[in-house]
Order: sequence, then C-alpha cells, then structure tokens
Amino acid sequence: METRQALTRREDTFHAMFDHCFEFIGQLSPEGILLEANRTALEAVGVRLEEVVGKPFWDTPWWNHSPDEQARLRAAVRAAATGRFVRYETRHPGPAGLLWIDFSLKPVFNDQGDVRWLIPEGRDVTLRKRHEMELAEAKAAAESASQSKSQFVATMSHELRTPLNAILGYSELILSETFGPLNRQIQDYLHHIHSAGTRLLEEIQNILDIACIETNSLDLILEPLPPAQVAERAIALVASRKA
Repeated sequence: METRQALTRREDTFHAMFDHCFEFIGQLSPEGILLEANRTALEAVGVRLEEVVGKPFWDTPWWNHSPDEQARLRAAVRAAATGRFVRYETRHPGPAGLLWIDFSLKPVFNDQGDVRWLIPEGRDVTLRKRHEMELAEAKAAAESASQSKSQFVATMSHELRTPLNAILGYSELILSETFGPLNRQIQDYLHHIHSAGTRLLEEIQNILDIACIETNSLDLILEPLPPAQVAERAIALVASRKA
C-alpha cells in the first residue's frame, strides 16, 4: 500500500511539473505520433489533449500552418528516430503574431539501446530574436553613419588640402626671392606661414589616413625609418608648438 501511494505521489508530482513547465514539452513515438503534451503547449494553440493525441505531430495545430515547417519536422523526426538529437529555430503562430521557437527533439532509449520515445521541447525566444534584430539594425545604422562620416572627412580633407598646398607653394616661391629680395621680418613671417601650413597639412593627412582606415582603403608602404630621425622630428614639433 505504501509503495502504491508513493508511486501515486511521484506520478502526481511529475504531472504537476510536466504541466506547469515553462517550456512546451511532449512525447512522441519514434514514428512521430503524439502521445502526450503538457498544458503549456496545449494552451499555446488552444486545444485539448484528446484532440491531438494519436495524430502525427506535423498534422497538429502547432505545425499545420506551414507545409515547409511540416516537411522540416518530418525530416527532424526521422533523424531523431535514428538516435540523433535535433535542434533548430522555427516560427509558429501566436496570439500576437508569429513566435520564434527554439525547438528540439531528444531521443529516449530503452535498455537495449533502441529509441523508445522522442521528447519534443520548445521555448519561446521571440523577445531574444527581436532584440537580436534590433541590435543588427542598430549596428547597420551605426556602420552606415560611420561610413558617411568617413566619406565626409575624406572629402573635406581633400578640399582643404587644395588651397593649403597653394599657400605652401606660394610661400616657398616668395621665400626663394624669385620676385625680389626680402627683408628679415618678411622672411620670418613667411617661415611661420610655411611651418604652420606644413603642420596643418600633416594633421589633415592624419585625418585622411584615419578615414581611409575606417573604410579599409589605406595602402600601407613598409620602408626603413631611422629612429633618430623620428625622435628629432618629434622634438622639433613639440619645440615649435611650445614656442
């Protein structure tokens, strides 16, 4: 008597857990015939257990909305019946539209190693998929904005370099005294103009390089570079800015 009561309690506990589980869970024969389904799965499509038990799983309301999904499920059942665990994402109608379901079929083996049942499980992952799509859209928008920014920077850099090169060219031409001798003060002014213009041109080139890096269009040239020369240029640049 105690053993029967204990068995009854275990069965009641199992059915309570089975019916109140968050996931959609059922039981199939190896041929794909529905033997059991929990309350969560039944309430999702608004049917009673007796209306679907004994039917091929793909002919039940969970799947008959799409011939493609039915064919996919039949293939999954055949694979699971050979002992394979099958899992994929699928879409099903719900009260507020189509739902994304993380679906799986797990084979259960008997003592001889043969497949006795198949356990279908489904979890609603619609919110996760919606967030993934929103993130993908946001990423695409950010990449588009970044590309537009890079193109704008590259265009503006080219537009700035043209008049700046003219300023540098004319300052060099005047400094060469092609148009006549210059007094010391004018030479100093022209040297400042040329030095400042050269630094500005380098900054513009750096900005242009960054834009090229962001658009994957920067061509790198590998060549030897004396460290002493780099240090001297850095010291001269800092000294000129300090002055």
